[in-house]
Amino acid sequence: MLRGVHMIKYLIFFLLILTLTGCTQFTNKQEDRKIDFTQELSKSGEIAKKQIEAESFEIIKYLGVSKYEFTESEIDELPHSQIWAVQRTKPHEYAGKKIDVVQFHVVNHPLNEVESGDVYVSVFVYDEEVIAGTSYISTGEGGYYPLDGK
Repeated sequence: MLRGVHMIKYLIFFLLILTLTGCTQFTNKQEDRKIDFTQELSKSGEIAKKQIEAESFEIIKYLGVSKYEFTESEIDELPHSQIWAVQRTKPHEYAGKKIDVVQFHVVNHPLNEVESGDVYVSVFVYDEEVIAGTSYISTGEGGYYPLDGK
């Protein structure tokens, strides 16, 4: 009986170690990074990707595109007020419009230098034009930053 309990403990320990090492990826090498475009980029996605490249950020993964819409009365409410507070563009002309928000996981971003955690960016595209963008840290601390992180 005691031998069986020890076997189960060792089996659980082995499975735990196997799971942890199998799920952990340690890589900082530039050549090991792969851009993951498992979803085909839409027109808005291509426009956003060009903006990210123009900012000199390295795209690690494309996270997808979603629609974003707000009303004039929502501009001063969360999260809209936080998003638009860090933009050069004024939100009023886009109230009631469907905006494509294209999201990426990136590196070589200024937030990588001052915060720990992964950096994600959202590029706001309306009528085939980049109108705004945000960046944020995966830890959720610090809220939204402008796309360029400054």
